[in-house]
Amino acid sequence: MASGMEYDALNIGTLVPGGEVEGTELRAGEVGFLHGAIKSVDDARVGDTITLARAAHPDGPLPGYAEPVPMVYCGLFPVDTTQYQVRVRLRLRLRLRVRVRVRVRVRVNLTQP
Repeated sequence: MASGMEYDALNIGTLVPGGEVEGTELRAGEVGFLHGAIKSVDDARVGDTITLARAAHPDGPLPGYAEPVPMVYCGLFPVDTTQYQVRVRLRLRLRLRVRVRVRVRVRVNLTQP
């Protein structure tokens, strides 16, 4: 709904333990899949609502919808404790190069010999 684009649904189905079951519709509360001929990633946002093209669309997002916050988790662990300063420099370089907000949490393992 957010993109305002229309696409044909090529396959629709539900996910069940052990596989997928093709069907003709998805109902509220079901976990499923939809394969479409979407050409641009920007036209399919995570958490967006998919409706029939002929259905009446409300103005704006449905209540409770919030733009998702992209996240990437990364663990950097030096093999040798002498490489700790290299890790610190790399972390600072990452903060300077990435244009989005970066939050760093340092963990120290005190059980190493």
